[in-house]
Amino acid sequence: MKKTIPIAISIAAIAILGLFIFTITRQQFKEKNKPIASAIFFCENNKNIEATFFKNKVELTLNDNRKMSLKQTISASGARYANKDESFVFWNKGDTAFINEGNALTYSNCDINKNNNNQETDKNINYKNTEYGFIFNLPNSWKNYSIVKEDWIANYFDSNSNQSDKTVSGPIIKIRHPEWTKESPRQDIPIMVFTVNQWDLLEKDTIHIGAAPINPAKIGMNSKYIFALPARYNFAFLTGFEEVEDIIKNNPLVDIEWEKVVNAINSCNAKSVLQTHNKLVTVTLKDNTKIEAFEPEIDNVMDITSNAIKTCGDITRITE
Repeated sequence: MKKTIPIAISIAAIAILGLFIFTITRQQFKEKNKPIASAIFFCENNKNIEATFFKNKVELTLNDNRKMSLKQTISASGARYANKDESFVFWNKGDTAFINEGNALTYSNCDINKNNNNQETDKNINYKNTEYGFIFNLPNSWKNYSIVKEDWIANYFDSNSNQSDKTVSGPIIKIRHPEWTKESPRQDIPIMVFTVNQWDLLEKDTIHIGAAPINPAKIGMNSKYIFALPARYNFAFLTGFEEVEDIIKNNPLVDIEWEKVVNAINSCNAKSVLQTHNKLVTVTLKDNTKIEAFEPEIDNVMDITSNAIKTCGDITRITE
């Protein structure tokens, strides 16, 4: 009987200890699976991300009805969450976020401080020309614009400035305001397209376009073409010419490959960035493939890279 009492006490103590450990473990489990915060991020192209944050993971619901749970991973700055094979990565820093799926940035410029209606109202629209490889950004008031195609013709001149019968030509792409009518025409945005060789001839005064003593004004380029405004394109002072001048001042024409460069840097796929004096940018990706584009303004790529480093960590920057 004397031995029975200590054994009973020991069993009771073990039971109480086990219950205490179970209670603590259960409490820790609850704390681990208790949401810390939740938010809705509104992104480009009317996309959105619903995110519920936990201690070491995030649960996402995307506007295409996909749902997933991602564990938090190591990042230099901000919070990074990914699936096992790193094919889906969700980045969050403050009020902003983006999603990278493989090498593609699928959810970009996401912010909890804007909604889809405001985003659609404020967002610029763009004309994308895949034939000649450029994007032209327009204010929202130009929605439902139309495109008119014409040709420019230039005459050859010899070393004595004598005009020959030989000519060369190329396209003019006119972006026309939606309120343009025959009765009340508005100022078009005329974009002349030159091959690199044609532009070289123009700069050497080997060819001339029209009677104007000045050459077209360059507004952008890519690896194959130079884009320019005709000389005195707005001499008639049509309605809207001031608006067109303001649009041109903002460097609206962009190399179509520039979008890929920006996405690669912002999605943390860039290993290094090389910038040359003529605004050619070469980005080496983490798989050692390269993409090239001409930046709209000098040092645009350096500004973008500096911001990306805050989230992605080190990116080698080289200038010539």
